[in-house]
Amino acid sequence: GGMRRFRFAVGASIFRGLLVRTDSGLRGFIDWCAHQDLPLQDDRDEIIRQDGLLVCAWHWARYDPETGRGVDGPCVGGLPVWPIEIGLDGVVRTA
Repeated sequence: GGMRRFRFAVGASIFRGLLVRTDSGLRGFIDWCAHQDLPLQDDRDEIIRQDGLLVCAWHWARYDPETGRGVDGPCVGGLPVWPIEIGLDGVVRTA
């Protein structure tokens, strides 16, 4: 599936968002590695996918794209989930 990165605001805070298309639908995560508090990639590159998993370029932590759960590498926990919904107009919104 495809992915898209972007920034979004909640009040005065700005977050890096990550939308991931999986076999079971669209998933939303905050683009923030559980290992080192860094985005999975810098702004110049796309998120790495390896064996179907999302991979952090800094220390190779690997995450399940369905759940955001850390499955390999130095990650503890997982990617923070961003609850999303898709409106009838096709626009993705925070749920």
